[in-house]
Amino acid sequence: MERELCLHVPAQAQFAIAKAVRSHKAGRQSLRALYFDTATRTLAGAGIALRVRCENGQWVQTVKAPGPDPLSRIEINHPRPSAELDLSLYDSSPLAEFLASLSEPLGVRYETDVQRESFQLEHAGANIEVASDTGFILAKGWKLPVNEIEFELLEGEMAGVFDLALHWLNHYGLIIETRSKAQRGDRLAALMPASKESKGSAPPAVFEPRRAMRLPHLRALPAVQGYITCSTECLLQVSANASLLAGVDATSTTAEQTKAQFHQFLRGVRRLQACWKRYSDLAPGTRPDLSKMFHTKQAHQWRDTAASREFQSMLLRLLKQTVLTGDRDRQQVAVSSPQPL
Repeated sequence: MERELCLHVPAQAQFAIAKAVRSHKAGRQSLRALYFDTATRTLAGAGIALRVRCENGQWVQTVKAPGPDPLSRIEINHPRPSAELDLSLYDSSPLAEFLASLSEPLGVRYETDVQRESFQLEHAGANIEVASDTGFILAKGWKLPVNEIEFELLEGEMAGVFDLALHWLNHYGLIIETRSKAQRGDRLAALMPASKESKGSAPPAVFEPRRAMRLPHLRALPAVQGYITCSTECLLQVSANASLLAGVDATSTTAEQTKAQFHQFLRGVRRLQACWKRYSDLAPGTRPDLSKMFHTKQAHQWRDTAASREFQSMLLRLLKQTVLTGDRDRQQVAVSSPQPL
């Protein structure tokens, strides 16, 4: 299980982040990855990412699937002699039936070319890998820049990851990024091929506002599971639209596009408040009205608010509360379950 928190590094923080990472004598890797899917995005539609990546000369085939919360992914890795995809590696895995049911061939849909500098440290009882990624996502002649820092839990509790990430967020002015490279690449691959005039840079507003996703019937779920399900979905809608408002992958949006992002942000906030009301016993003790921080009606000021340390740290604390509530519930279930003799 991969568990990590990712923060976007704005342009004004990139030099300071690079200096801080190198002060830890970080190791350096060149990572070039090919991501596979069908022409109709069957894998992406199921939340699955399948790639073959060259890691300093060694090819590794990886599949990732959704985990129990927005920061967790099921991850299966296999070393490979080349970039050739081998689906037989999953014949005895839970993905075997899904992959066997594919009615279209798999092909490369997008690529990533990233330089990674990483180091490990102990923080609040957790062993954490800190990785700074810079580079590009590439598809159909388009490219999206990658400037992010990841905090991956290697051992211990996720509380340590959140605490460390919150320190870096507040110190450097970073922005929560809940979208993976695979999700960003999938969107880039959906565009029409780039023209010569575009010079490869992704067009403004590559990403549409993040709309609400359909929730399962919450009454059919145990209380904690229902709370985690609805809180996670609402926070993903809020954070994704907040990152767009802050200028991540949307540096030159029109006023109309910005208003659409803000509308979906507000809708996510209202849904989150309804979730807290429904599950009042599980919701955080302090329940801020995130929309009140955007009291101005001036669209050009929304970006400053969305990118502010105050707003982003508040959002990170809410995400922490949801994830740790799920962790505690799973631990309690594990303890109460009868152990085999």
